[in-house]
Amino acid sequence: MLWVDTTPNASLAAKIENGAAYFEQRRGRRPTRVTVHPSTILAAGGYPDVPGILVRTSRTVEPSYFEFNFGAPEPEPTQPSPKAA
Repeated sequence: MLWVDTTPNASLAAKIENGAAYFEQRRGRRPTRVTVHPSTILAAGGYPDVPGILVRTSRTVEPSYFEFNFGAPEPEPTQPSPKAA
């Protein structure tokens, strides 16, 4: 599911939680992954801690867009720092 959130002054974690809640309402279960543009992580100052949701980056997702889906939320020891967009 693609989610757009341009809410001013909302943290990245809050935007992800809002999208995840909507996803759960529509699909009947909580997503386990979200993919965002690398610039979204840079603007937020790093990867947010959202329990149960693995945050990934991809340049194929537009800034302010969040792509929610299912998948095993495998733990990663460290999240890589995205390069400037």
